[in-house]
Amino acid sequence: MTTKEILENSIIFIGPIGVGKSLLSGELAKVTGMDIVHLDELQEFAYAYSHGVKLYFDPIRKFFQMKGIVKDANLETQNAALTKTQKRLQKALIQEKFAEYKLYDSLIRGGFEGFMPVVEKVMERHTDTQVDYNRPTLSALLCDNICGVELMLPILQNLKKPIILDTGGPCFMDLSKYEKELTVDCKNSDEKAEIISQIKAIKKFVSSFGTRVYLKPSDYYLESRPYIIDYPLNQLLLKLDTYSPLANVTITPSDLFFDHKNKAFFSRENIEDIVSYETRQSLKNHDRIRELINIILLSRDNILAEGRKK
Repeated sequence: MTTKEILENSIIFIGPIGVGKSLLSGELAKVTGMDIVHLDELQEFAYAYSHGVKLYFDPIRKFFQMKGIVKDANLETQNAALTKTQKRLQKALIQEKFAEYKLYDSLIRGGFEGFMPVVEKVMERHTDTQVDYNRPTLSALLCDNICGVELMLPILQNLKKPIILDTGGPCFMDLSKYEKELTVDCKNSDEKAEIISQIKAIKKFVSSFGTRVYLKPSDYYLESRPYIIDYPLNQLLLKLDTYSPLANVTITPSDLFFDHKNKAFFSRENIEDIVSYETRQSLKNHDRIRELINIILLSRDNILAEGRKK
């Protein structure tokens, strides 16, 4: 298969933060056996590899501690407080992260070592743009989007088979209708041309995927996840209609968990905690998740069939 054909058979998930992209894309990967790239975690691995930053997710931090990249004196104390069941779960998650790291390392030509020039360029762009998610701007969103493209291109150019891409909330979106606002402060025509080129590059990147799934926020999402809705970055994402123009499949997830009203595992403080993870796993509504997965697979088959007719 050519790169174009591989991407035509690949699936990308887009949508705001916390709408269910990681959950549904992960379940889809289990059903189809396709490799999955979680953009947020690819960034975490890459940044840690580059600079040894303290990571937000305990199993990943444990992974890098074991690799000797990150030292965390508090980790063993945290582990001591876990039950045997939770320790087993954490061990499984660590093994999962090892597998994920190895997958990303194999997908990038030259592995993470060869990936470092791209990572450094992305980090420099973030610094220059002064991205602050507590005070998000259109320029910051454009920066985040083009950084996502730059991080993913080395993987896409090296693909041997179709993948599933779980994007971060700010990535990837169509900012075409905000071109005027994005270019109003440009000092010259070159700066303006660069911004317009970036907007087009983001659209081209997303459009290269054959199946583009937009997870549209539902009333359930808005009611059950107040900490996410109140997050300034997500307020901006929800205000802008930037995802739907790029999608050829739109799904409104709801009832992904049995207990809508149990918000304990949705709190920002607990979202990555091992106990919270255990709770979320036990409350998954697997019937509803399977129903949505089947809708996505049927949509993909129809899209591929239409493509073959052309």
